Amino acid sequence: MLETNGFNGEMKFEMFMMGRNSILVRVENIADIFNSNGEVIFQQVNIRELANQLFVYVNDCYIDFTVDIEELSLTGN
Repeated sequence: MLETNGFNGEMKFEMFMMGRNSILVRVENIADIFNSNGEVIFQQVNIRELANQLFVYVNDCYIDFTVDIEELSLTGN
């Protein structure tokens, strides 16, 4: 599921339950300059599609739903 949405082995992915129907997802780039031989690499991830797939996976069915995504600061505020 992660790889199909743009995640790779140089990313750290964590999920935290915040309440009913609410999760906090933290994505961190753990690569450094030595992983890319000094080259700057930009990687895009599809958070909206990942959220949709997570909802279907957790609820074991597909129903009509909406997903709201909000970008937070590093401290989660």
